[in-house]
Amino acid sequence: MLNTAMYKITHQKFLILVLGVTPLLAGATTLATGIAMGGFFLAAIIINNVIIIVIRSLVTHDVRLVMIVLVAAFTVAMLQLLMQTWYYDASQLAGIYIPLVAMNYLLLATMNDHAMTDKFVPVITNAAQTGIEVLILCTIIGAVRQYIDLPVIQGAPGVFLMLALVIILLNIIKNKKITTTGSAG
Repeated sequence: MLNTAMYKITHQKFLILVLGVTPLLAGATTLATGIAMGGFFLAAIIINNVIIIVIRSLVTHDVRLVMIVLVAAFTVAMLQLLMQTWYYDASQLAGIYIPLVAMNYLLLATMNDHAMTDKFVPVITNAAQTGIEVLILCTIIGAVRQYIDLPVIQGAPGVFLMLALVIILLNIIKNKKITTTGSAG
């Protein structure tokens, strides 16, 4: 039988991921911008978590959230400058959506929930997994928006429509697994 507790954790994580990356997906209008946005987020989440792990013993509980926001803003600003230097065209395509990564809920929550308390390897593993999931989602959304040229998915509201379709698809798959697993037992 399907482990429903595990599904709930996975489903909740996916919904948090969707809410966390919505601003990034708005900038993922082509395959290239999807890869740029996802890759930028992947680099930002890993670097931010490493910095927090290194300085967490110096941070008191009172200023913890302030430090997390400052580290995120600093890291994103530095990554944006590096991206403009080495990948200027990609940085221009991503535009205003790059600075939004600094205040991304998913990035800040990962730093607060894991990097402030957990050990190095699990934190980096979780950050890399989350970053790769965002990279894949941004790349897929960008590719779909580029190659399926429908006006309804081109604007920022189109991202919400696409995310709704992804959630519906995942629910159909989940229900199919439950039905298949339930009838086999």
